[in-house]
Amino acid sequence: MKIKLALVSLMVIMLFSFSGCKSIRTQKTVDDINENSNFEIALLMPAEEADFEGFIVRPGFGITGYIDPKYGELEDEANPYVQYDVTSYPDVLMGESHITGIRITDPAIHIYGYSVGNNGAEFSSFLEKKGFDEFSSSLTYMKFKKGKVWIRFGLDNETQTINSLYAGVDSTNHCGVIF
Repeated sequence: MKIKLALVSLMVIMLFSFSGCKSIRTQKTVDDINENSNFEIALLMPAEEADFEGFIVRPGFGITGYIDPKYGELEDEANPYVQYDVTSYPDVLMGESHITGIRITDPAIHIYGYSVGNNGAEFSSFLEKKGFDEFSSSLTYMKFKKGKVWIRFGLDNETQTINSLYAGVDSTNHCGVIF
C-alpha cells in the first residue's frame, strides 16, 4: 500500500513539474513574439486588461474576436484587418480569458519583421531558425509550431508572398482535447 501511494505521489509531482516547464517555455516563446512584433494588444494578455471599447465583436463557438474599429465593419474581408481572439487559457475548461490568437491581414502589422506581402519561403526559413517546426504546408498555407505556440501564414498561390498571418497558443483542456 505504501509503495502504491509513493508511486502515485511521484507521478503527481512529475505531472506538475513537466506541465510547469511547458508553461514557462510557452511564455518565453510568446514573450519573444510580442517583443518582436508590433501588435496593439499582446498575445496572452488577460482579456480584462485589454481595452476593447469600440471594437467590432465577432462571436464564435468558444472564441470571441475583436477587431479595431479603424478597419471598419469588414463587409469585404479582402480589406486589411487585425483580429484579436479571446478564449480561455491555459485550459479551455478552467482557464481565464486571454488573447490567444491574433489574425492579421494588415501589412502594417508584423511578426518578427515579416508582414503581408513578404516572401513566404524567407519567413518559413526564419521560423525554422527560431526553433519552430513546420508541420503542415501547401501552395497556399504554412503552419509552424513551437510547443503550444503556433504561427501560420497564408500564401498567394502565384507569387508565394504572405497574404495573412496568425500567431496564437492552443488552449487544450487537461484531457488534451483541443477546442
